[in-house]
Amino acid sequence: MNAPANSTKKSHATKGALLMVLAMFFISIMGVGTKWVGDTYQVMQIVFVRNFFVLIPVLFMVWKNGGIESLKVTDKTGMGIRAFFQFGAASFIATTLVLLPLADAEALFFAAPLIVAFLSMRLLGERVGWRRKTAIAVGFCGVIVMLRPTPELMQTTALVGVAAAIFIAFRDMWTRKLREKETANAIMFWSELGVLAGSFPIALYYWQPVTLTDLGIIAFSGIFLGAAQFTMAVAFLTAEAATVAPFRYSVIIVTSLFGYLFFGDIPDAFVISGAAIAIASGLYILRREAQKAAGPA
Repeated sequence: MNAPANSTKKSHATKGALLMVLAMFFISIMGVGTKWVGDTYQVMQIVFVRNFFVLIPVLFMVWKNGGIESLKVTDKTGMGIRAFFQFGAASFIATTLVLLPLADAEALFFAAPLIVAFLSMRLLGERVGWRRKTAIAVGFCGVIVMLRPTPELMQTTALVGVAAAIFIAFRDMWTRKLREKETANAIMFWSELGVLAGSFPIALYYWQPVTLTDLGIIAFSGIFLGAAQFTMAVAFLTAEAATVAPFRYSVIIVTSLFGYLFFGDIPDAFVISGAAIAIASGLYILRREAQKAAGPA
């Protein structure tokens, strides 16, 4: 009797993992598009135009799952705060992608799960044992390595990536607060509107005409970013978070490949070793959280 159930569970786990890898592939395509036009347009103009097209897959998700009724908001203040963090994350992510090689940028974003784990002790009152505290500390050491901690090599522009990770972490923390009150559709839709509202004044101030080719690239990036968010949501609905989440780290493989193919970038020893430390720490934290969710350990 257990064999079919186990087989189904494995099938769902495989499907969820593949969906997450696909989402990371979409994220990498978005990164290529954003970086490609980054030397031509001001970042807020790119963010505004790109995230306008993000709404296409988001609205498709709304249409498929609940319609306009699913966009009702219970906690308007909380939703506004989440939209602010989404705007900050989108802005700093785009800036990091423009300033740094793709693999370097994505590696710095790996600090976000570590920050979430750290903040969960402070803001959510979650109990974190010494093992996870140690993993968090080691992971931050990996981030420091990626910043090239020598006077000659210190990459100050990489601090923008750290800022992006901080905003990603606060956005994800606020999502935890909202997910019991609000629908996923409402969280995604109103947050994207927040990005558009926040970026519009700055985009308008720096606005310059967009060529048809560049508009296509930015639109392509936005659609793939929205598709990535949709695919990630389906991945987490298909399999357990502990099974799916580690496959987020596949993004470093894809972005390294795309960075080399499109921009000739090769990650150096600092990025490779620092990312390895951060990934190992993140995976350990995920494992401990999965064990905690399963019961006393």
